[in-house]
This record gives sequence, structure tokens and C-alpha cells, in this order.
Amino acid sequence: MQKANPDIIESLDQSIFKSSYPVGGNILLLNFDELAKSDVIKHIPILSVFNALYKGVLGICDRFFLRKVVLFINQFNSGLSTLEIQKFVSDVLTDKKFRDKVNEKILILLDRFDDEFKALILAELLKSWVRGDIDWNTFQRLTNTVERCHPDVFKYLYDFHKAHSCGSDFMQLGMFPPNESSLIVCSGLGSIEHDTQLKIWSDALFLCNNALKVLLDDQYQKFPSELDQYLKDNREEVLNNCPFSWYERELLHWRIDMGVGLYQELRKDFANKIGACISEINRKKS
Repeated sequence: MQKANPDIIESLDQSIFKSSYPVGGNILLLNFDELAKSDVIKHIPILSVFNALYKGVLGICDRFFLRKVVLFINQFNSGLSTLEIQKFVSDVLTDKKFRDKVNEKILILLDRFDDEFKALILAELLKSWVRGDIDWNTFQRLTNTVERCHPDVFKYLYDFHKAHSCGSDFMQLGMFPPNESSLIVCSGLGSIEHDTQLKIWSDALFLCNNALKVLLDDQYQKFPSELDQYLKDNREEVLNNCPFSWYERELLHWRIDMGVGLYQELRKDFANKIGACISEINRKKS
């Protein structure tokens, strides 16, 4: 999408800054054909415009784009009051040309995103701008960075953030598996210090403390101390009997060898996999 259709720009503006229709979880389960036949489409201007322009006949890329649009609108509407949006519009988006520029920027980003999760991050960053936590220039810098990132970077970045305590708003430093550290660095979200340590800067920290915290934090849990000790004492047995991915194996080795330990929060799916594996080993021994 080199330049957005003016009707689509206006319809996005109406969908996020004027319309307060709740998208809701059930709508997210519908494909575009189902949406086109429902009453929902009448209440979300950008979907109505697409339906009118394309008569419901969309290619794979267009369907993926609209899926990202729906996810974006749903996430943006979550946790923002109408009053906050109205104040932002009256204080920041008074100039029509600038307002169109913002909407076109959002459309272009949504079109370029190669993963749906990035649409959710975009919505959270826009909410941060609405609330005054960042300005337009920072919003542009962060969203451009998000566009360039490999989709897995956000999971790695938040794993790193969870593994190391941070008392600064400007940087966070610590050990992390080298392959994933390299991917974070290549995405422009960090640098390697002293040949071994990953350092992330303010933009990455802002992502962690705001957008990623909202989107990912409920996927983490404390690892039980008794399982932590068992893993330290029986690491090779656990690694040889569990279907861990390469990253998970690397993460386990690193957390134990570098003294980080498993007392920090882990993703629930990973912690549950470790717990299930230890239970199965003990069952076979009994």
C-alpha cells in the first residue's frame, strides 16, 4: 500500500477516533465473508468501505490486512475511555492534514506487518501516544522498529526483560542466549556489551514496560522453588527426556549456568512443560 485510498483513510479515522463500537472476541473469530453478512460491518466504517469497494471479493493479502485492522481496532478500544480519545483528538489532531497523515501511517504499517501480533503492539503504542506517554516522533520511531522486527523478537525481548531486574528507564543489561541476543540486536532493540552481555535501551524498555506488558504479562508465572532445585540437580536427565525446542534448551542451560536461576518468571507454557517432564521422570522411577 504505497498511498492509501482517501475513503479508507477517512473510514479508519471514523473507526478509531469517532466510533466506539466494541469489536469483541466473537467478531475476531469471524472471517471477512462472515463479517460481510453480519450487522457488525455496518458499525465499523473501514469494514463497510472495504466491503463496498471490493464487493466482498478479496484476495489473501487483503483478507490478512483486514484481519490486522480488526485486531488493531479491538485492542485500541480496550482500556481507553471515550473522553481520553476526544481529548487527544481536540488537543493533537486538530489539523486535518496531520490527522490524515497519522491515519495513513497506521494503514501503511498495518499493510506491511507480517504478523498479527504487530497490529496489537501498534494499538498499544497508539494508546501510549493518546495518554501522553510518548510523542509523535517517538510513536513513529517505535512503530517503524516494530515493523522491521522478526515476529519472535518480542517473545525473546520479554523473556530477557523478565529474567533481569531493572532499576532504570534507560537501559537493561544481562546475559541471554547468543542466537536470540543477535536477533534482538539486528532488530535495532539492543547491543552486545563486553562480547557476552545483551544491553537493551530506552525504546526496547518502553516496549517491555508498556505494550508487551499488556499483551504478554499474563502468559508468565513464578517457577516453583522445589522444581527449580530438582532441575539444577538433574539437568541432563530433564534435557534428555523432554521435547524442548532449541531455544528452550538454550534458555535452560543459560539460566542455570549463569546463575540467573528459574526463580524469575517464565512463560507458563515453558514452565508447565518442565513441570510435566519432571513429573513423568519421577513416575517412571517409582
